[in-house]
Amino acid sequence: MTPGTSITPVVFLAFANPRNDLNKLADEHSAIRLMLDKAAREGLCEIVERFNLDIAGLINVFQDKKYVNRIAIFHFGGHAGDFELVLDRSQVGGHSFNKFLLKYPALQLVFLNGCPTFEQAADLLQSGIPAIISTLDSIPDNIAKKFAARFYNGLVEGQSVASPFEQARLA
Repeated sequence: MTPGTSITPVVFLAFANPRNDLNKLADEHSAIRLMLDKAAREGLCEIVERFNLDIAGLINVFQDKKYVNRIAIFHFGGHAGDFELVLDRSQVGGHSFNKFLLKYPALQLVFLNGCPTFEQAADLLQSGIPAIISTLDSIPDNIAKKFAARFYNGLVEGQSVASPFEQARLA
């Protein structure tokens, strides 16, 4: 989110809760949105949100000509496994999904807020995505929400990814 760039970067917030057991997922979205709204109002980013996401919905956003070359951040909130994201009516993951993400050169950050996602994140990082945030173990909903909100607050304030990450981790 750099002021003065000719193309407004897109923050794609994607959420799925097919088991309807993530009680704080809506709160996570609200907290992130609250942090990002300031940047959006200042024209630093555009926010695209999808809920009850399935594979078609995910692909549709990445293929949409309004966003295709502008998605800078992909944030997923929901259930996940070491190498998969659990979407509504489907799962996505592994090397094929990571290769899919690599086709979008504007993508600078992938935030996988599901547990655990370390193996997928490691593969993305090795493949060339500049920054990945993921989990090593299962984490409670309320911690995932607080971590994400604290992270995006620092990012919106112009800090690099590393600083807000450490601040969120400590908080």
